[in-house]
Amino acid sequence: MKAQPTILKAKAQQLMQLIVLVMLVLSLILQTRVSKATGFSGLIDQQEVLDLDSVETLPGLTVGFNTAFGSLPLPTKVVVMYSDKQVDLVSVRWWKSNYNGAVSGTYEMVGDLLIPKGTLNSKFLKAVIEITVARSAAPTGIVLSDSIFAVSGLEVDPDGTIGIFSTNDPNAMDEFTYRLVNGTGDDDNCKFRVVNGILTYRSVEGLGDQTEFTIRVSSTDLAGNTIEKIFHLYIGSDEKEKETFTIPNTFSPNGDGVNDTWTIPSLKDHTGIEIKVYDRAGFLVYSSTDPMQGWTGTNSHGRVIPGIYYYVVVIGDLNKSKKGTLLLIL
Repeated sequence: MKAQPTILKAKAQQLMQLIVLVMLVLSLILQTRVSKATGFSGLIDQQEVLDLDSVETLPGLTVGFNTAFGSLPLPTKVVVMYSDKQVDLVSVRWWKSNYNGAVSGTYEMVGDLLIPKGTLNSKFLKAVIEITVARSAAPTGIVLSDSIFAVSGLEVDPDGTIGIFSTNDPNAMDEFTYRLVNGTGDDDNCKFRVVNGILTYRSVEGLGDQTEFTIRVSSTDLAGNTIEKIFHLYIGSDEKEKETFTIPNTFSPNGDGVNDTWTIPSLKDHTGIEIKVYDRAGFLVYSSTDPMQGWTGTNSHGRVIPGIYYYVVVIGDLNKSKKGTLLLIL
């Protein structure tokens, strides 16, 4: 009978050992899960693993119309708070989502939090900011580079070009579409056409015996704002001398070493040269007094954008000027 307490004591010790073993196994399982979540290996104290608790509320931003996503002044870092009330700055990777700078309105931008290793984001928190694209300011005026087109004998300017339209607008990045429209002053619209901002006549015969014409033109920006203006055109009477120079109308600045720069070699021996190139919106993108300097196709922002451009060339020693279109291809 005296052996019974000894047996019970041994069984109690075995039970305690089993409980300790179970607790050890559970601890190892928990540590393994933490290791997979954080990227750390080995035994990790649960108290060392920080979990994100909140992200700062960012104030909204208002940007100009047609602001590109890459030009948005988005914060690169935001303040976060961990579960132990510690605060830190973490980097953000913003997503474009449905943002469109050419459409006025408010957009919610979301960014991923690039948290450091050894921390968790069990709530899947994100950085959020509202971006408001302001309405585009309306155009304030339309300009035509030339309203007089000369006659040589019985012919009108061979290329049919009369002038190039441009628009005065507070938004320097805006683009415009031009067209002939009905209304007061549209008397002679049917005798002319506008293509890519260039005004031309439809045919010599269509001009008849007239020497003065009236047309009505509209300019519409990307936001749909429109302005209209009446223009008066005239046929000049000065005979044009035969041109002794040619101006290239195409070049391809793609880095292949062939026709990468727009130059005018036929003017290298002339003096009083002024060369200006404008984009479709009427903004000056290149200016030079050296016909051999050459334009590489870059605009004021350092970008090369393919499309149609317009040049105006003045040859001082001939007392002449020449305007036309230039095609930039890549």
